[in-house]
Amino acid sequence: MMSRMFAVTTIAALIAALTSLLPVRQATAASSTLVADSYTASTAPTANKGKATTLNVSGPPDATLVQNAYIRFDLSTLPAAATADDIAKATLTIYVTKVTGSGSFDVKRVASAWTESTINAGSPPTLGTAEQSAVPVAATDANQFKVVDVTAAVKAWRDGSLANNGLAMVANAVDGLNARFDSKESAKHS
Repeated sequence: MMSRMFAVTTIAALIAALTSLLPVRQATAASSTLVADSYTASTAPTANKGKATTLNVSGPPDATLVQNAYIRFDLSTLPAAATADDIAKATLTIYVTKVTGSGSFDVKRVASAWTESTINAGSPPTLGTAEQSAVPVAATDANQFKVVDVTAAVKAWRDGSLANNGLAMVANAVDGLNARFDSKESAKHS
């Protein structure tokens, strides 16, 4: 079991390979701490899910219920001298707990501020551009980790061109999805 500090639960480790900090141009890795996660549910517009042990993602045609997951990381664990140009790759690692409807999700940048204790479907944060589209999730992915490239978003957060409001996982409108991922509150993979 990995430490909560490294947030290997849901969106477990945001790993940035920092290549140009060392004279030999050796790659190094740093993990960022998951500081907030939650999900919203269209059927419960005022409910807050910030303490839930899963992050649910669902949408048509696999489910009439629309659930979006939100995650945010603290990048202060990256070396202070690291710039956006030093980040060769950043990935989001998520643990798939259950899949009741195969499909895919989009990873979108979150364009407005939100807090884990107050986010709900009635007043969700604004979603920005897609970081990754149509990330596939099948029933066979249950009880496994998925890795998604989020390099562009992390670079934009690091250089200050984009506020670090985190990322959202949204069921893809074309093929839907009904899946659960571990949150940082889960005792299983945190």
